[in-house]
Amino acid sequence: MPDELPLSLDAAATVDLFVELSAALSAERSLPSLLGRILSAALRLTGAHDGRIYGLDVTKQNLLPLAQGPDGQAGPVAIYLGGAPNLTNPYAYAAAMGRILKVPDIYAYSGFDFTDEHARDRRRGQRTGAIMAMPLRDHEGVTVGVLHVADMPDGLLPDRLLSAFASQAAVTLSNRRLIDQNQSLIAALGRRNQELDVENQRLRHAIAGTTAQSGIVGDSPALRASLSLVRKVASTRVTVLILGETGTGKEVFASAIHRASPRANGPFVAQNCAALPENLLESELFGYRRGAFTGAVTDKQGLVQSAHNGTLFLDEIGDMPLALQAKLLRLLQENEVRAVGATRAERVDVRVVAATNVDLKDRIARGEFREDLFYRLNVFPIRLPPLRERTEDIPRLAEHFLVEAARQHGRLSPGLTPDAMEALIRYAFPGNVRELRNIIERALLLCDEGQRIGLDLFPAELRQALSAGVTGPVVPEGPLKDAVERFEAWMIAARLQETGGNQTVAASLLGISRRSLVEKLGRYGFAGRRSVPARPHRQP
Repeated sequence: MPDELPLSLDAAATVDLFVELSAALSAERSLPSLLGRILSAALRLTGAHDGRIYGLDVTKQNLLPLAQGPDGQAGPVAIYLGGAPNLTNPYAYAAAMGRILKVPDIYAYSGFDFTDEHARDRRRGQRTGAIMAMPLRDHEGVTVGVLHVADMPDGLLPDRLLSAFASQAAVTLSNRRLIDQNQSLIAALGRRNQELDVENQRLRHAIAGTTAQSGIVGDSPALRASLSLVRKVASTRVTVLILGETGTGKEVFASAIHRASPRANGPFVAQNCAALPENLLESELFGYRRGAFTGAVTDKQGLVQSAHNGTLFLDEIGDMPLALQAKLLRLLQENEVRAVGATRAERVDVRVVAATNVDLKDRIARGEFREDLFYRLNVFPIRLPPLRERTEDIPRLAEHFLVEAARQHGRLSPGLTPDAMEALIRYAFPGNVRELRNIIERALLLCDEGQRIGLDLFPAELRQALSAGVTGPVVPEGPLKDAVERFEAWMIAARLQETGGNQTVAASLLGISRRSLVEKLGRYGFAGRRSVPARPHRQP
C-alpha cells in the first residue's frame, strides 16, 4: 500500500490534484498552456525539482520541448543519429524504444549521456539525483512525446503514478493536435469556398452585367445608406458629387454608378485633378490641336472626348485650378468643350461624377473654388462613411482583401488571428479602406505559408490600438431591437469561429439548443457565408 501512494502528497491531496487538473484541462484551449498545467501538476505531486514534456516534430525524427520546468533551457533532441536510434540520450531512448527509463543517479555510470544535465547543475549550483522518462502514447499506442521528471526528494516515482500523468499528457497532445489540424482544414476549406464564391460572383457579373454594388463590400447601416443613394441616382443623367475622406473608395462608388447606369457599355474615364499641373491637366482633360504650343505636333483627344457616351470621373475636384473650372462649368451647362488651340467647341455626351475630400464651401469662401460650379456639381451629393463609422464591415473587408491579395500573389488566403481582427476593428484607420487594403496585403507578404496573420505582422500604430483598450459604455447605432440583433449575431459568429464551425459545441457555449442556433443562423443570413460581424464597438 505505501509504495502505491505519492511520495510528496497524501492520497486525498493526490485525488484533489487530479480533479483540479481535469477541470483545468476541460477549460484550457491553448496547447502550451494545457501541457504546462500537466507538467506543473506532476512537479507538485512528486516534489520533483525539474521536468519537461517533449513532443515529436513533424518529421518524427526529433523531440521538441513543449513544456519546461523551472530550469528550462532545454533544446531539441534527435531521436535518430545516422539512421539508428540515439540510445545514449535518455529522452531519445524512451521515445525510440517505447520504454520507461529510470536512472537513480545521473552521476553514476548508466550508459547514458547526461552532459546537458551536468552543465545545468553547474549553472544553478545544485546536484540532480534521479530522473524518470516515460513515452507518451496516443490512443493507438503510437509514441507522440516523452514526459520527464527529475530530482525527486525521496527517490524514484512509482510507475503507476507517472503513467497517469503520461496518459494525460499523451491524450492532451494528440487531441489538441487533431483539433488544431481539423480547425486548420476547416478554415482552409472555408477560405477555398470563399474564393470559389468570389470567383463565381465575378463570372456571374461578367455574364449578366455588374450592379451598383460591384466591388463594394459591407453591410453596415452607414454603407447601406450610401448604396441606396447610388441605386437611386445611377439610372439618371444627374451630375453626382461624392464626398468622403481619403481612401473611402470614391472611385469605386463612381465606377459602381457608371456600371449601374444606361451608360454601362460606354467608357468610364477617371482623372485625379491634383495629380497634374494646370497646363498639363487642361490638355489632358480637353485635348489640344497641332501647333497649340511647342511640342504639339499632332492633334490629341482629351479625356472628356474619350468619355463620350460614358462617364467622366473627376477625383479631388477641389484642387482643380480656377481657369479650368470655367471650362468644366461650360461642359456641365452646354455639353460642349473646346480643345487647347481649337477655334470652335465640339459637343459631347458625358456624365460627370466628381469627388472631393475637402470642404468646397470653405474653398469658395477663400476664393479658390467657383460657387456656380459648386452648385452645378452638388446636384446629388453622396457622402461615403469613413471606416471608423462602419466597423461592422471590417471583418468582411479584411477577408475580401485577403482573398484578393492571395489570388494576386498565388497564395492561399491565411486567415487572421482573433487578436489581429480585434486590432483592425479598434483601429481608427485615417487612410480608411485603402489603408486597410495595404495593411492586409503587407501582412500577407510577411506571413509564412500555413500560418495565420497575427498581430505581430501589423504596423506598430495598429498593434497599439489593441493594447490601448477601450472605455465607456457600449453605444451601438440604430434602434434597440437592431442593436440587440447585431450583438446576438456577433456572439454567434464569434462562438462559431472559436469552435471551428462546430454548431453543436457553439450552441452549448451559447447556452441554447442546436436547433435554435440553426434557426438564428438562417435569420441572420450566415448560411453559405464565412464573414463574421464586427464586435459591437465602444466609444473611445
